[in-house]
Amino acid sequence: MPSHLKQCFAYCAIFPKDYDIDRKLLVHLWMAEGLLIQDRQNIEMEEIGEKCIQDLVSRSFLQQSNDNPGFLSMHDLVNDLARLLSGDFCCRVEKNDRSRMATVKTRYLSFDGANSHILKEQIQKAKFSRTLYEYEFHGHIEECSLNFLTALPCLRAFHSHRNLPELPDSIGKLKHLRYMDLSCWEILCLPDDVCSLYSMQTLILRGCRELVELPNLLGNLKNMRYLDLNGSGIVRLPATMNELKNLRHLDIRHTKISEMPPQLGQLAKLVVLTDFFIGKQKSDSVAELGPLEHLGGRLCIWNLENVVHPSDAIGANLKGKRYMEKLKMRWGPDDDGDSGSLSEQILGQLRPNTSLKALRIHNYPGVRFPNWLGDHCFSKLTSLYLRGGRHCSELPALGRLELLKELQIECFDSIVRIGPEFYGNSGTNRSFPSLEKLKFSKMPRLQQLMPPPILDDGDGQGRAFPLLQKLRMEHCPVLESDLDILPEGIESTVCLEVVILECKMIRTFQLGRSRNLSSLGVGDCPVFESLSCGDEAGPLTSLRSLRIHYCPKFISFPGQGLRAPNLRKLELRDSDALEELPRHMHSLLPSLTELLLSCCTKLRSFPGGGLPSSIEILEIWGCDGLESSPEGGFPSNLKVLEIRGCGKLFADRKNWGLQALESLSSLDIRHCEEILESFPEETLLPPSLNSLHLWDFEHLKSLNYKGLEHLSSLNQLIIYSCPELQSLPQEGLPSSLQYLAIYDSPETLEERCQEDGEDWHKISHIPTIWINGKEIKRRQSTQVI
Repeated sequence: MPSHLKQCFAYCAIFPKDYDIDRKLLVHLWMAEGLLIQDRQNIEMEEIGEKCIQDLVSRSFLQQSNDNPGFLSMHDLVNDLARLLSGDFCCRVEKNDRSRMATVKTRYLSFDGANSHILKEQIQKAKFSRTLYEYEFHGHIEECSLNFLTALPCLRAFHSHRNLPELPDSIGKLKHLRYMDLSCWEILCLPDDVCSLYSMQTLILRGCRELVELPNLLGNLKNMRYLDLNGSGIVRLPATMNELKNLRHLDIRHTKISEMPPQLGQLAKLVVLTDFFIGKQKSDSVAELGPLEHLGGRLCIWNLENVVHPSDAIGANLKGKRYMEKLKMRWGPDDDGDSGSLSEQILGQLRPNTSLKALRIHNYPGVRFPNWLGDHCFSKLTSLYLRGGRHCSELPALGRLELLKELQIECFDSIVRIGPEFYGNSGTNRSFPSLEKLKFSKMPRLQQLMPPPILDDGDGQGRAFPLLQKLRMEHCPVLESDLDILPEGIESTVCLEVVILECKMIRTFQLGRSRNLSSLGVGDCPVFESLSCGDEAGPLTSLRSLRIHYCPKFISFPGQGLRAPNLRKLELRDSDALEELPRHMHSLLPSLTELLLSCCTKLRSFPGGGLPSSIEILEIWGCDGLESSPEGGFPSNLKVLEIRGCGKLFADRKNWGLQALESLSSLDIRHCEEILESFPEETLLPPSLNSLHLWDFEHLKSLNYKGLEHLSSLNQLIIYSCPELQSLPQEGLPSSLQYLAIYDSPETLEERCQEDGEDWHKISHIPTIWINGKEIKRRQSTQVI
């Protein structure tokens, strides 16, 4: 391993085991320590640091985090190796461990926040330390302890996430300080002495919500490369910002900034600028973005309503930003459209570089989008989000974007029809060849969504949406009842999920429109009546999930039954008009594992032939019209059964056949109106039962021991709101019980269940007992020796 790489690895000994290492900040710490070697003038230090990380990852000294690509980790053995390699140069004090003490040789000192009380002692011994890194925070540290920093005249990197109210003026004495991270501090302001830290490269003030301004002389920090103000309370940037000629990273997300400082375009080395706010002053022109030719990553341009001349938009030169990956452009939400024509010209001149991967446009006041939006030259664009176009009457030809994977269109008040122009067909090219997710939402005047054209190329390759996985239609109240976006015979190589919410004119949906329909959800559609399959449709072999919620007029499934051999979940909620379930369920739905029925008040019976034996979870809520059990009893593979508010069905419980259900582990019965004084009956429940919940049995006076004694697997018993329950069975409760909870019971029962109560001997074997919201604590017995 090269010597410089070995030093970078040894430095990682400051991090404890199982610690997520921010890869960007690791590079800046290496920079502060001078561990990165710049062998060529045209390579930036950040690039060299990233190359070192890649080398260490390739050698398995560092590992890429599985959860977050921006973080790294080290195996415990590798961490030990780094600590061994660093020798006396690194001292990491952990969890009140005083065995590791700093010495005069220590250059990198890191500590757990719990050891702040010995920090002074450590600093006095490590007076030549160049890094002071706190990797965990445990409450407050004494304010005076920060004055100890002046005892470290060689300090180059200081990292601490403490919620302290101020930074001492003496910080200005640390002339070698290059890296300072004060994230989440409660400081109101930075002392002016910070502006004398001329070596400062990295300043991180993320989450300092009380910090409203920066020192006016911040421009003195000529070596500043990285400034992170994300989530701080900063209201404005100092006027001297333009003097930070080496600044490469400026993060001002989630701040209170509303305008940019003058002459920001002089920061020619900026690579990351998260936000640009256009003020009403001439000096705030969007043209200041023009000279920033190295901008990459993501950029959000705010307040485009303040742009008064299209020439300013030309000056921004977004077309020349070839490193830009994500761009967001926003007009103010209150724009009244008077400047619609100007906005169209401005957006036309804000054409980004064709290397862009993601684009979001908010509150666009124009009537039409410029031609560049939808241009096939944007061959790398994968995500497009258009939100808020109050006056826009037509969508651009987005179907020509060959790599577009995700498209969301929301809050377009004036669009009445989406027609062929949206698909943008030309020649034999298919529309939306790569699109995976499509969403239309909050379009109050949209009446017609025309189907995409089918190009007759002989092999089916001309169809639109060949890779579509998710389609969502939300809050389109006047959309016509025949939803044609999925033309009959559409071919797809992937499974398709369709969700339709709050579309008040949708009456029916033809399941056979796509052979690959895997999931359908329809909700809050007041006139939705039926599902159909078409006359020649075959089995719906791809359908796995079907959900219909809050559709009060939904009344019918396909006449010959729902032929979905692989359907696993069927959920019907608040369908007041539904009188029967799909016919022949027992044979046509052989893979069904979940059946959820809620508030289907006209439902009278289960289908002929009974329910599929494959069902494992069955929930029936508020179906008070159900009069009898399924033919043949409940499914033989049932594991979870929940019955709520179904009085007639509960009255027929002797025909449920629960005793024969060897897999049933959970039974929940609630709000079943019946004058029932004792429960459960002797032969009702199966021995396999693990959990039993009883709710709202107003007349229940006792638990029937004969109905419980054979429940050798019962682990949990919960009884809620049974006001007449006075005592527990004389014989006790099953010995297998681990958890007993009784809520809203009479005070007499609560008293009887105390450790000195009459029923204590019946329940004393149960480890956890709750009565009326109070846990019954056992008194510790004392033994006299």
